[in-house]
Amino acid sequence: MKKIILGLVAATAVVAPTATATAANAATTGSGTMNYVTTYQGVQYPHASTTTYTCNDGSIGFTFVGETDENTGNGSGTIVGSTFEYTGHRVWDDYTYTGSGHINPDGSFLIDAAHDSMGQVTATAEGSLTGIPNCAVDAVVPVGNHGQFVSGATHDGVKGKALADIAKRVELVGPYNKNLV
Repeated sequence: MKKIILGLVAATAVVAPTATATAANAATTGSGTMNYVTTYQGVQYPHASTTTYTCNDGSIGFTFVGETDENTGNGSGTIVGSTFEYTGHRVWDDYTYTGSGHINPDGSFLIDAAHDSMGQVTATAEGSLTGIPNCAVDAVVPVGNHGQFVSGATHDGVKGKALADIAKRVELVGPYNKNLV
């Protein structure tokens, strides 16, 4: 019987997955686009820019660079939950603007408050941001493997059914820690 249990322990230790300390799906930065059309007094003004994002504690900061300086210029903004705000500046005519509004999970947005250096406060806009990172941080995965844990238990004198029970718990990885069993 001892040979069967030890054989089971050895086989389990060999096929148990190895844990690594690398990130799998974390996205704390990103790049994409910001495109929208502002309407003021019945005239539409298209804005197109490339955008980079950085996750902060509870918000996402972004910067944008206009594809042409004619309408968009460059600027920055912040997304917090379902709201966002931004400021922009066109160098060629020193035009500045700010805006804020509601952003949907798919990146589409509606600007419901906008002001500019020309005194226009009734402009509205609809558009989208793409490439927004999810800002999820992967959980820290312990370094080691299940075989290391089982081997450590054996070296610590664990035998019989107790060792077989440890061998069945493949989530136990890394150096043996008797407080985990």
